[in-house]
Amino acid sequence: MFDLTIAENCSTECYDFVISSLLKYMGFKYEAYNLKYLYFDYLNSMPAEPILGLKRGNDAFSMLQLLFNIKARYFMREELIDLKEKIETELKYRPLAFIMNSYYCPWSPYRSKLCFPHMFFVVGIKKTGKLICFDVHYEEMGYAEIDFEFLENHFEGAFIFDFANASNPDNDYLLSSLSQGLLAFNAEEQLQKNLALYDYFLHSEKELLFPDNLETSIPLKYLLWISEDKKNFHSFLRLVESESLLPSTYELFSAASKNFLILRGYLMKYAITGILKEDLVKKTINNISETDKKIWTRLSKIVS
Repeated sequence: MFDLTIAENCSTECYDFVISSLLKYMGFKYEAYNLKYLYFDYLNSMPAEPILGLKRGNDAFSMLQLLFNIKARYFMREELIDLKEKIETELKYRPLAFIMNSYYCPWSPYRSKLCFPHMFFVVGIKKTGKLICFDVHYEEMGYAEIDFEFLENHFEGAFIFDFANASNPDNDYLLSSLSQGLLAFNAEEQLQKNLALYDYFLHSEKELLFPDNLETSIPLKYLLWISEDKKNFHSFLRLVESESLLPSTYELFSAASKNFLILRGYLMKYAITGILKEDLVKKTINNISETDKKIWTRLSKIVS
C-alpha cells in the first residue's frame, strides 16, 4: 500500500490535492507544483455551460510534465478491459488515479447532489479485495474503501503516471518558468476581463449558478479554490528563496485571497436574498484587479 498523506499548502480541488500528495510521497519538491497558481484570468470566455464560467490556473498534467517531466497517460474505460489485473499490476509500482462522477462517489459529501468530475487514487488492496482509496476528503475520513465491482461500474477513466525520467526542477528553471508565466499579464486587458466577471454573475440565471443547496454551487466552489490558489502560490516563492527579496509579498497574496472570499460572500448573500449589492461587488472586483497588478509588479522584480 502507498501511504499517501496531505501535502502542505495544497488546494482542496480534488485533482490538485491528490497530485500534490503524490509528489510529496515520491520525494519531489511538491511546492514547485504551486507555480500552477500563477494566473490572473478568472473568466472562461467560452464555457460549455454557464455554471462553468469561471476558470483557474494551468492544466495539472501539463504542469507535471513541464516542471517534473512526469507524464500522465489517460485511459478511457473502454481501454481497460481487464481492470482488476491492471490495478494489481500498477500497484506494484505506483498508485493509480481514477476519475468518477462525484454524484456516485460513496464517501463524497456530494453523492447524489452534484455531477462533477472527481479524481482519487487507488493506493492498495485489502485482503478482503476491497480497494483502498485516497482523495481530498482524507482529512475528514481517512482512507476510503470500495468494492472493485463498484469502481468497475462507475469509473469514467484512469490516469497512469510515468516517473521514468522524472526529476526535481532547479531554482533557475523555476524562475525562468515564473518569468514565462508573467508575460501573459496585461493590466488594462485584465481589468476588462475582471469587470466581465460582474456581467457574468449579473446576467447568468441565478438559480443555475446558485442552487438551493449552495454547497453544490460550482461558481462558489471556484471562487473558494481561486482564493486558496492565491494563498498557496506563496509557498512556491518560499521554495525559490525569493521571500527575502520581497518581504511584503505575503500580505499581497493574503489580500488577493481575501478579495475572492469577500466576492464569494456577497454572491452567497445574493443567492439567499436575491439582492446583488452591485457597488460592493464592483469595488471588490476592482480590488482584485489592483492587487493582481501589484503582485505582477512584485514578481517581475524577482525575475528581472
